[in-house]
Amino acid sequence: MSDLHARHPLEPPSVPSPETPDYPEQDAGKGYPVPEIPEEQKHTSAWLWVGVILAVLVLAIFWVRDVFLIIRNVEVQGVRQRPWQEVAIAAGFDKPVNYFGLNEDRIREGINSNRYYTYLGMDRNFPNSVTLRVRERIPVAYLHYIGVGYLLGDDGLVLEQTRELEQTQGYASITGMQIRDIRVGAVPTGTRPQQLTSALSVLRELAMQGYLE
Repeated sequence: MSDLHARHPLEPPSVPSPETPDYPEQDAGKGYPVPEIPEEQKHTSAWLWVGVILAVLVLAIFWVRDVFLIIRNVEVQGVRQRPWQEVAIAAGFDKPVNYFGLNEDRIREGINSNRYYTYLGMDRNFPNSVTLRVRERIPVAYLHYIGVGYLLGDDGLVLEQTRELEQTQGYASITGMQIRDIRVGAVPTGTRPQQLTSALSVLRELAMQGYLE
């Protein structure tokens, strides 16, 4: 048995030692040197980031201007018989309008150009809402002149003209006036202005008390 052990001793298997990487020489305590980034590359990276930031800012500005601040809610106060959309369209809200681009003079002119409405005021509600206040003219009377019927609003303005008599039914009739000029969108004029003034005063009083609605 002693000879067997002598001829076949148990030895650990040989393991190849790992190769040590060839690091550059270094001074004690200073660590390995880090490769420097060229100055040109540094400037390029900086300008790239500046460009990205500017692009994001421009996109944000366009989004705020063209989406966030576009008027989306229009409230109309004062309409009684006609659809409120008429007022919104006359005011120019049938196309995109920026909150800071609201032009009250233009809105007033647009609403007043519709003979059925008188502009009273506007309230802005940030960021995308507006309230319009109007007075709607209601047809309350009619008069005939040279075979044509004219519907008058409660302030005397001619709202419509028609040759169909049935369209004037249900309205108070004004007679005996000496008409000089009468046309849609204007107050009639006559040879005796006091006649028209008196008739309009009666119309306004009746309208205020609700007899002509």
